[in-house]
Amino acid sequence: MTGLDKKTVEILAAAGVKFVSGVTAPGGQQTVYLEPADLPDFVSDKELWFAMKHGATKEDYLNWVHSEGTPQCGFILKNGRRCRNIVSGGIQRSFLDWLNEEAGLCTVHGGDNSEEAKEKRWKR
Repeated sequence: MTGLDKKTVEILAAAGVKFVSGVTAPGGQQTVYLEPADLPDFVSDKELWFAMKHGATKEDYLNWVHSEGTPQCGFILKNGRRCRNIVSGGIQRSFLDWLNEEAGLCTVHGGDNSEEAKEKRWKR
């Protein structure tokens, strides 16, 4: 373990010591639980560690934090830019929920609460 005393970490883990920390998240911090094997990567770059634990990139993580967990519409406008309206469903979503909804569609462009989506539900 780079910069960490591996033997001490192993002794602590064997004695039942739990490794707990926090990462920046929408609204403050999110508690994370670490296995002894996670410690070197976490200490090196906790943002990257958190992102990778969720199958994402550090850029995804930083965008989640910056957006306060609010996914934005991914519809491409005529001018070639992304819409970026808020996707219905609330703010401060968990990282996984945000990943699933980011670049989805807002109500203007056919998202879940749009008139188009409501019509589809009624036709079922």
